[in-house]
Amino acid sequence: MAKGRFLILIILLLFMIKDGLPDQSRAGRIKAQVAGYEFNYIAWELRTLWQKLNQHLFGWEVYYTESERKAAVIEYLQLTGRIFDLRTEIDAIYADSTIADPERVTRDKIQLLETLKAQQHKLQFIAEPIIERHVAAVLIDEGFGLLGQVLPPVAFHFVETPDVLIVSPRDRIQQDFAISLRPLSIEERYRIEQNVMMASPHDAAYVTSVGGVGIWPAMVVETRWAAVAYEIVAHEWAHHYLFAFPSGQQYLVRPETRIINETIATVFGNAMALKILERFYADEIAQGLVWVPDYPELQDFFLGERETSSNLNEIYGEISIPSRHVADWLLTLERPEAAQRVLNVRLEVEFDSYLVSLRDPHTSAFDQAPFATTINRTRLMTDYLLALGHISAAENLMNANRQLLGLRVLNQAWFAFHGGYQAEPSAGGGVALGPIIIDVTDPNYVGDPIGPAIHELLALAPTLEDFLIQVRDVTTRDELLEALIEAREKWGQ
Repeated sequence: MAKGRFLILIILLLFMIKDGLPDQSRAGRIKAQVAGYEFNYIAWELRTLWQKLNQHLFGWEVYYTESERKAAVIEYLQLTGRIFDLRTEIDAIYADSTIADPERVTRDKIQLLETLKAQQHKLQFIAEPIIERHVAAVLIDEGFGLLGQVLPPVAFHFVETPDVLIVSPRDRIQQDFAISLRPLSIEERYRIEQNVMMASPHDAAYVTSVGGVGIWPAMVVETRWAAVAYEIVAHEWAHHYLFAFPSGQQYLVRPETRIINETIATVFGNAMALKILERFYADEIAQGLVWVPDYPELQDFFLGERETSSNLNEIYGEISIPSRHVADWLLTLERPEAAQRVLNVRLEVEFDSYLVSLRDPHTSAFDQAPFATTINRTRLMTDYLLALGHISAAENLMNANRQLLGLRVLNQAWFAFHGGYQAEPSAGGGVALGPIIIDVTDPNYVGDPIGPAIHELLALAPTLEDFLIQVRDVTTRDELLEALIEAREKWGQ
C-alpha cells in the first residue's frame, strides 16, 4: 500500500514538473514573446457594451434634423483630424535634437490636445449612433431590411484598434498565427518581430495595425475621413452578416476562405461608403467638406499590367499558359509542370529587372513601376523562389524591394497578411503578369482570381443584398468561380 501511494506521488510530481516547464512547441515559443502585450477583448467588450447601451437609452441624436446629424459627424471627424495633426507636431518637437527643452515648448500644445480630446469624447457619444443610422438606412435600401430593421444590427465603436502579430513560415507564404496585441510603438513592434524570429527561426513575423475588428460591436479605427469611417463600419457589418453562413463559419478553416471573406467585406464596404456619401453628403461633397475616395475597380486588375504583358509578347511571342494562379497555388494543385512553365518566363524577365535595380536603381524598371506592380512582381518572384526551396534568395529579393518601396517590413508574413485583402492589386496577392486574359473563369487565366472575380460579382449584382447572397456560401476559389458563372447567367455578362 505504501509503495502504491509513493508511486502515485511520483507520478503527480512528474506531471507538476512537466506543467511548470515552458512550452517549447512552435506556438508556445511564439506566444511567449508577446506575453504581457495581448489585447484584453473581454474587458473591452464589457466596457463597450455598457457604452452602447447608454448611447441607445440616453442619446439625443434622434431629435436632430438630418442637417444637424451630418454636421455633428463632420465636426467629430474634423476634430479627430486636428488631434492627429497636433500629436504629429508634438512628436516632431520631441524628435528635434536642437530643441533643448521639448517639455516646455510643447506645454501649450499638450494642454490644447487634452481639451480637444475631451471635446472629441463628448461628440463621439453623438457621432457613432448617427453613423450607425446612416449605414443601416442604406442597408435597408439595398434589401437587407426586415420589418424596418437590419439584422444583425449595425453597431461599432471608434477606438485605437489593436495591433496584430502575423507569423508565416519562411518556406511559404501562409498566415499560421494572428495574435491581437495592445497598440504598440514602432520600437515595440520591431522588438517583438525580432524576438519571435529568434525564438522560432523558421518563421517570419510582422506586427501591424488594423482598420477594424469584426467582433460585435465592431472596433473601428479613428479617422478624419467620413468615407473611411463608413467604409470600415460597413466592412465589419459584412463580417457580422457572413458569420451566419459558410463563408464566415469556415473563416479559420483554410487560408483561401479567409482571403475570400476579407475581400468580400472590403469591396462591400467600399460600395457602401460610396452609396452613403451619395445619399447623405452630396452637398458637403460639392462644398469640398467631404472627400470621395477612388476605390479600386475590376479594370484596375488588368489595365496596370497591359504594358508588361505587351513587353512579354514582344520578347516571347504568344504564350499559352495553362494555369490560373501563381506558383504556390499551382504547386498545391500538384501541377509543378504548369508552375515551372508559367514562372520560368517571369523569372527570366523579372530577374533581369532585379539585376538592373541593383546596378542602377535610378534606371531600373522597378523604380519606374507603380507600387502595385512592384509589390505583385515581388510576390510572384518570391512564390517561385520559395517553391524551388531558395529561401535566402527570396528574402534577399523582398529586402531589396522593401528598401526600394520604403517599407518598414516586407517578408513572408507581410504578404500573408496584406495578400489576404485582394480588393486591390497592390495587396500583394499575386496579380497576373503574363499575357492578359480578362476572363478569370478561363482555364488559361494566370493570377489569383479572387479579387477580379469578387469585383465582377459586385458589378453584376442588382443590389448589394444580391451580391452577399451570391457569395455568402463561397469558401474556395473553385466555388467562387462557379458563383461568378452562375451570376453571369442570372444577371448578364
